[in-house]
Amino acid sequence: MMMLRLFEDGDGNSHFEEVSVPLALVNASPPAKPVYFSEAAGATRWSLCRCPVGWYGELHAAPRRQILVCTAGALRMTTSLGDAKEIGPGCAVLVEDTKGRGHESLVISDLPFDAFIVALE
Repeated sequence: MMMLRLFEDGDGNSHFEEVSVPLALVNASPPAKPVYFSEAAGATRWSLCRCPVGWYGELHAAPRRQILVCTAGALRMTTSLGDAKEIGPGCAVLVEDTKGRGHESLVISDLPFDAFIVALE
């Protein structure tokens, strides 16, 4: 399964890359049929986030490593070097640019941007 990753390099600039998350067939809930799962990763807490229409987050580093999953609306994330990606419903982003210059965020939809965020260890 593919996931978008936002990270910083040694110079403090943020970048996007597509990463492949391996899945394995797991008999997780017998008698239900097996389904595909990634390897479990440690997480410390979760939260819901809503950014109002037109909200702009100037250049900032992420407060922690986290996975952001958009549930409604759309957000444009722009790296410190100007590469932009639109994050819409169902899009998951592994956010790891916790140091350096960070990224900008702008709500680009006509409704609030809603997301489910999982803080990673």
